[in-house]
Amino acid sequence: MTSTSNNMLLIAAVVAGLSGWGAIFAWWFRERSKTVRGIKSLRRTNARLQKTVMFTLDKWRDQVRNNQAFLLIEREYAERLAAADGRTSEEIKTAIRAEINAMFERHDTFSKERPTPDETRHQLAAINDVERYVETGKTSIAELQIEEGVRRAA
Repeated sequence: MTSTSNNMLLIAAVVAGLSGWGAIFAWWFRERSKTVRGIKSLRRTNARLQKTVMFTLDKWRDQVRNNQAFLLIEREYAERLAAADGRTSEEIKTAIRAEINAMFERHDTFSKERPTPDETRHQLAAINDVERYVETGKTSIAELQIEEGVRRAA
């Protein structure tokens, strides 16, 4: 009888040990699955961030180039006006910038009554689409524009 009870005790110990290892394996697998899902989620978020950064850098590059062109145009016209008016180009730039700043303060330049050029309307719509995409994370036209921007930047 002793060997039978020893055998039963041995079998119970083996079953208890295996179920303990099974519980440890189940816990490990569950945690691993959470980690894998988390990593996949981070990869998707990282991909979106990279697209957004590339899009922003592309637009920033375009803006810097446009600003350079405008500054060259400003300098050229200021020098021409200075030659015709008898003042220095810096005086002319300062006077015109003061007038433009006053217009911005009165909001005369971008009032809703005046029509904006098609390009400006398109740019403002694209900015709104990108903002909506960043806030919601949902796919939209902005996502296609971002991917196109990434391809152009690459």
